[in-house]
Amino acid sequence: MYMIAHKAISAAVLLTIAAGLHDGSDGWQETRCDKPAVIVDIGSSGLTVLGFQMIGDAPTQKFKSPKVTPGLQDYPQDPAGFAAKAEAGLEAQLVAAAEKLNCDKPSLFFLATAGMRMVSHDQQDKGYTQLLNWIRGRRKLQFYFRDDPVARTIAGREEALLEFLTVNTQHGGLRLTDEGGQTSFIVNSSKILQVLELGGASAQVAAMPLRYADAKMGLESVRNNLIDYSFLQFGWDQALQWHGGGAKTIMDHCDPSRGNISHVPCNLFWAGQANNYHQLDVAGETVGSVPGSKFKIGEADRFAISDAVRSAVAYPVAAFKAMLKNLRTLDFLPGPRGDSGTITLSNWTKSTEKLCGTPWPELQAINAETGKDKLPDKFLKTACAMSTYSTQLLDSFGAEDEQRLLVDFADNPSWTTGAFIALAVCR
Repeated sequence: MYMIAHKAISAAVLLTIAAGLHDGSDGWQETRCDKPAVIVDIGSSGLTVLGFQMIGDAPTQKFKSPKVTPGLQDYPQDPAGFAAKAEAGLEAQLVAAAEKLNCDKPSLFFLATAGMRMVSHDQQDKGYTQLLNWIRGRRKLQFYFRDDPVARTIAGREEALLEFLTVNTQHGGLRLTDEGGQTSFIVNSSKILQVLELGGASAQVAAMPLRYADAKMGLESVRNNLIDYSFLQFGWDQALQWHGGGAKTIMDHCDPSRGNISHVPCNLFWAGQANNYHQLDVAGETVGSVPGSKFKIGEADRFAISDAVRSAVAYPVAAFKAMLKNLRTLDFLPGPRGDSGTITLSNWTKSTEKLCGTPWPELQAINAETGKDKLPDKFLKTACAMSTYSTQLLDSFGAEDEQRLLVDFADNPSWTTGAFIALAVCR
């Protein structure tokens, strides 16, 4: 038996999936295995296998594999071909995850995000069917896992929720509790972080208005009380493909290695004003001008996002965090290199202006002095474009100049932990 699902997250969907998340009490060892699960993150650049279980009230990642290639970006319209190619390196990592958990037959989930949302449901089904039939035909894997693996694409707003769960359980904004015999969350308003995520194919925001603080909530209540949005095609990899003013892309305006680059033309590109054009397109299809025109949110929704985000410290993740790390490495962002702490959006914008205004030879020299943290040239060339896009995107969310942002370079949260938390809560 296997499951393919396209539905957005809901209590009913999660309960259906969580039916396969058993307590592992018949494990391989005397100590009890609590709700073990292996989640395969089907990403644009490859698959990552992760093993989780609950230890007390703490969701704990016990295993993370190296990236298994190829990724979805290598087979943009052929998920079945991608799945067939990925199988060769996948089996060893699945076995390693199961052995690390050391529990009797953990549940197995194949979950994909925005990269898979870019293709049709029919193509998605073909890819998932390829993977699941392969699993069913591998006797060795049947020994390690339960016989009902799940494969599905998570919706954009679901991804925002799962990232919110990950970040806030790790930083104390949410605490899991089994009081009353049912797993739920205790909300701590003083530690809530509003999550801003920039991925490869989409951007997400998930913020909880603090009027719900210090309450006890189930998963569905957390979701219903979130201001959460997901914007497909506004991820960083997608933005690099945008065109405006004929064949020109962002790198025609923001690549410092081409000379005569400053923050002004780079910023104007994202604002849809360079060379008197007002539209950006991908493969001839308009995706908008200033980030926000295709977000399908009105002023009321934009105000709701702005109001919720500014009520607490915001936590940038994924490509947002990578860009901040690059700025800190190059000494453009305030604070010691590699240090974590709170900055403002204004700090980020001013750092971006300095970066974009630095001549290429000087930028290369600064980068050379960073030693082991030196950025590859391809990242150095995109740094101005990426950082400018990031600040424009946050502005389109309604974030204000003095918005506080927690920069935590020691942590690299993933929505996969949130997925495990959601499954464990619904169990």
